[in-house]
Amino acid sequence: TLSTAVAQVLHGYNGTWRKQACGVFCFVKDYQNRSYCFRLYDLRSRLSIYEELVPASLRLEKALDVFYTFDGSNCKIGINFVDRDEAQTFSHHFHSKQEDRQSKKGFGKSILTLT
Repeated sequence: TLSTAVAQVLHGYNGTWRKQACGVFCFVKDYQNRSYCFRLYDLRSRLSIYEELVPASLRLEKALDVFYTFDGSNCKIGINFVDRDEAQTFSHHFHSKQEDRQSKKGFGKSILTLT
């Protein structure tokens, strides 16, 4: 994984948050599918119980020291980290990789036109 922390995943509906699951939350590069995603693993079964694809443009928004949000494919997603330092480290690694991905795809690059 590119970054890992213990966290809860919540879905936002009509201004309220509903807990979906908790476990080990990972930012993963899926080499087989040539994509990036978030995955949540259950500690007991060691299986992935949640997955969300991560486009290069996605940003985590910090709501609290341990709570971040982003726009998921179907609803607003909340990540409630267990530890403040883990949350900060996860966010740092995530945004660093996202900046690399954006620069490789040309996001934010200016185009120079010669006349």
